[in-house]
Amino acid sequence: MSHHPGRVLTIETHHAYYRDRFCSGIRLEPTEDCHRVLREEGLLFRESPGGGVVEKRGDNPQPPVRLKRDTAFVFRVLLANPFFWNITDVELESVRPTGVFVFDSGDVSAIDRDGPIIIHSGRLSGQVRLFRKFIEYSPEGSGASTIFVYDRKDRVVSGTILGSEEDRITIDMTGHPEGLYSIRACNYSGAIVREDRVFVTKDTRASTPFGFVVVRPASNISKHHTFRIEFSAREINWTYRINLKGQKLSCHIDATRLKLLNAPVKFLRTLSGTGAERMVEFSSETPIELKEEPYRDIKLIEESEPGKSIVIKTLPSPDVRTLVKDERGLKAIIYLTIESEKDALK
Repeated sequence: MSHHPGRVLTIETHHAYYRDRFCSGIRLEPTEDCHRVLREEGLLFRESPGGGVVEKRGDNPQPPVRLKRDTAFVFRVLLANPFFWNITDVELESVRPTGVFVFDSGDVSAIDRDGPIIIHSGRLSGQVRLFRKFIEYSPEGSGASTIFVYDRKDRVVSGTILGSEEDRITIDMTGHPEGLYSIRACNYSGAIVREDRVFVTKDTRASTPFGFVVVRPASNISKHHTFRIEFSAREINWTYRINLKGQKLSCHIDATRLKLLNAPVKFLRTLSGTGAERMVEFSSETPIELKEEPYRDIKLIEESEPGKSIVIKTLPSPDVRTLVKDERGLKAIIYLTIESEKDALK
């Protein structure tokens, strides 16, 4: 592991879509309470592209750093990339404007291990509701008689007995640390009839961030460690719609002989139209992972005797800004027109 004088920990975000893996359009900023924690511990936060660094203040930058027990650094995750949802593996229907994604490192006991500590990797899911100081909760229709709030260590931090006509309660979380909590509604026999996860922040800023990162390092940090969030790229179906329009005699193309070469998956070909207005459509049979680096080897060829002739040398990859949505989710439709031999050989 490389040595960084004064650096206590690094938080970085990676995304499989980008060629260098670093996630563009993600910003981290400490919550108001995290600013207080950093100040009390003699630390400061410095933002870096797609993440940030926690460093020691003062003239003695060398670790170790001794933190108070159960110290957590909480950061707001802000999105500055409007097309993040298009390139990221997430179910769009499950994303709510009032919800947040939480990336919690948990208690890091193996702090002396080498390599990054992966907080999250893979598909993005599990959005939770965000509350500030007070939790407004309604167990309506669940048959609940009591409401309990549990912290991350499964300890009860609040309990409320519901009145006979009470269908909404306010839970005061003053004095409790920022983080994830579980709300369990129980019936008269003690059985859990409903359970919800929420994130409670002391931050007073009204805007709802994309999410929160919670890093809980060991109380005695002897060397720098990296905490990493890894996002998976979205996989979508591609469709090439190629219009063979008003072809000149010098550009005879037999639509029935067209096929794709070097495609990453199998494509199904369909034909429509006649004469000077013919449409050839190639649709991927399975989804293809989106990448910032284009797929450069996909060619449109015409199989004819005695061999193959290239019609388009390099077919374009999808533009993530122009994806369309149908009942199955996002997909890419790429429109191309061939009107002359010049078009065919580009």
